[in-house]
Formats: sequence, structure tokens, C-alpha cells
Amino acid sequence: MFKIEQSAVREGMGAKSMIMEAYRALGANLVNQIGKEKSGIVVFAAPDEKTNSVSVVQNLAFVMMEMGRKVLVIDAELRNKALTRESNKETAEGFAEWLLGETSLQGATQKDAMRHFEIMPAGKKAIPAGMLARKEIENAVQSLKDVYDCVFVLTSAMDETADALMLGQVADGAVIVLTAGKSRKQVAELAKEKLEVAGVKVFGAILSEYDVKTSTKLDGYYYMYKGRGKSANIR
Repeated sequence: MFKIEQSAVREGMGAKSMIMEAYRALGANLVNQIGKEKSGIVVFAAPDEKTNSVSVVQNLAFVMMEMGRKVLVIDAELRNKALTRESNKETAEGFAEWLLGETSLQGATQKDAMRHFEIMPAGKKAIPAGMLARKEIENAVQSLKDVYDCVFVLTSAMDETADALMLGQVADGAVIVLTAGKSRKQVAELAKEKLEVAGVKVFGAILSEYDVKTSTKLDGYYYMYKGRGKSANIR
């Protein structure tokens, strides 16, 4: 399990920051699991609404771009649209229109103004129930590997919809995102079980907003990130 102090990539977050080092270690771990010479699609799944995965995914996308990878972040969180709202893209075409065939990949993606990786906003349209489970969706999502090295997909909380399960089935795997002091061990374990039962490979989990100075144990999880070059998968 990676435990990371949550912070966006902003001015003042130096290259030697512990936070950045943790994200770099996590990025290296993901590359190793996906395959160094392969493109990968990863779903980021939050067990419930207590966790906001946006900053975690933004930071990870930034460090993956530092590693020379072309990155796309998709806002598939079709209810709250947190990334879309933060990026002020509420009126832009995006994921929904792309899946519905109403716009091209180029028309559905934009550069993130601050971090320079590409984002696909949620879009304006509603996606019909069950559409994410269709075979053509798998083909569409997998085709992104022809353009990008890393595709990170933000999904709605697992206690709200089955989107993380359906998108996880067409991705290479999933990462569970938890929040220190809010996410409970039992909820995290249930999320992992749901993903595995659905046939989704679970790469691991990230515990954000972790205070390394004051915490040694939290909700049954131990601090396992040991520093540069020693990443750990989560169990």
C-alpha cells in the first residue's frame, strides 16, 4: 500500500519532496506491473464518496509525463464530474460524446492548462444505462493505447454505481484510492473483493492525506512505503 500526503503539483513542490518521491515510486510500480514497453489503461476506484481521487490522479499523471509518457486522464465520474468542474470544462464535449460517437478523440480531449497532460472531460450528455458493459466500449477504450502510453480513468464511487467494475473489465487493471482518517479497512477490502470478483486486476491501493509525521498505523493499514526505489504493492 502506498501512503501519500495529498497535495497537488503546484509551485513549491520541489523535486526532492517526499510527496513527489512517493508518486514517482508509485509510477514506477505501475509501469513495472503493466510492462515497461506497453501502454496501459488504469481505473482509479474510490470505495465511497468520502474519497476524492482527482488530485491523486493529477499528480500521478504529472510524474508519468515526467517519465516521458504520453498521458490521458479521463473523467468517467459521470455524476459528480469533479475533474471536469475543476478544469472548468462543464460545457465541453468529452467522454460521453466520444463513447456515443458524436465527437472524435481530438474533439473530446484537451490539454490541462497547468500540468500539460491531456484530459477528457465527462461531457454534457448522459450515457444510457448498461452502455459501459458493451463490447464496442471495450474496443473504443483499448484503442486509446494506440495514441497514449498511459490512460488514467476516474470513476464514480463504488457504492454509487458499478462503473468502476465495468470500466475495470476493459482496462488493464484498477487502483483503489483511499483517504486517511475517512476510509475504513472493511470498506477498502470490500472494494477489492468486488473488483476481483468482476475479474478486474487490482494493482494496489493509494492512501492519500496520510500524515507520515504523526501516524504509524491507521485503520489496520501499516505504513509500508519505505522511500525511493522500494515500492510495495498493497494487499
